[in-house]
Amino acid sequence: MTSLFNKNSERKLVARLSKGNINLQHGRYQTAQDITEKVKRLEHYNFSKKYAG
Repeated sequence: MTSLFNKNSERKLVARLSKGNINLQHGRYQTAQDITEKVKRLEHYNFSKKYAG
């Protein structure tokens, strides 16, 4: 429950302080933790794999 509260508080703070950036105001941003998790997911991804076609 605390994590959800912190996430909501974070989104409200970013929305309030982000004048002129509609993406930030609507909560479309990545935190450092989000980026770290994404990097971990992509570490073993094979980017050289060709699409079937």
